[in-house]
Amino acid sequence: MPIIFLHPFMTEITKTSSFDSHLEAVRGQRDIYQEMLDHKRSPQTKRAYASDIKDFFGFFDMQPTPATIKEFLSLTKVEATALVLKWKNHLVERGLKMSSISRKVGSIKALVKFSNDIVACDWVLTSEALVCSRGIQKYRDTTGVSPDWINKMLLHPDRSTLIGKRDYAILQLLWGNALRRAEVVSISLDDWDGVRGNDAEHNRYLWVMGKGRADKERITLNPNTINALKVWLDARFRYVGDTNKAMFISLDRVNKGNRLRDQHIQDLRTYTIYSVY
Repeated sequence: MPIIFLHPFMTEITKTSSFDSHLEAVRGQRDIYQEMLDHKRSPQTKRAYASDIKDFFGFFDMQPTPATIKEFLSLTKVEATALVLKWKNHLVERGLKMSSISRKVGSIKALVKFSNDIVACDWVLTSEALVCSRGIQKYRDTTGVSPDWINKMLLHPDRSTLIGKRDYAILQLLWGNALRRAEVVSISLDDWDGVRGNDAEHNRYLWVMGKGRADKERITLNPNTINALKVWLDARFRYVGDTNKAMFISLDRVNKGNRLRDQHIQDLRTYTIYSVY
């Protein structure tokens, strides 16, 4: 809104805006794509969005630059929906799982939604044709996994070894407490009250940085998970001490003592599933 001044020595109203120069700079240099990525907290989410958006623009032989993003957002809702639907059908033809397609399409929807929120475009992608819900199961929904199958998974690690003690504790958190991979690898020693030698009541609590959360949330551990953590930490401290504050560390020669990576959790889960089957 322009600021209106009536100068005492002038007979007409003069309009000025203190923000004009700043707004011109923003309009000329704005990178909505990067702004959206910066708006996300999780590095994993940023990487997934960047990969999916690059895949979308690459399908049309383009890169997601500020210019191409602006051009896409300047389309009508009908035109943009048609392009995303064409890309979605291509992903289906490639044989991707519906969960992967849903995530990829969701990344484009998120870009448009963010742009709409900051008033960079006046539409959002809401077409039912873009919904990819068929066959998708919520991550934390373990109702379809039988207790017998989970028990077989938990019996797989050789708990007489250091690696087995660590992997058993990880699987307990994944299956006994339904934590995500990223949540498990981000756990530090101080996140479990049991490390500080508290009484049995407080040993039940673990503080976890949940997906999309600004602060850690407290979860309650079951007795089997508590025992698994105690056994692992006892062996861990004797092996490398407490110089690294990560709860779960690498045990190979190259990365010994460093915080375990997300990929290891994925490999462990995949290997265990195939071994059980």
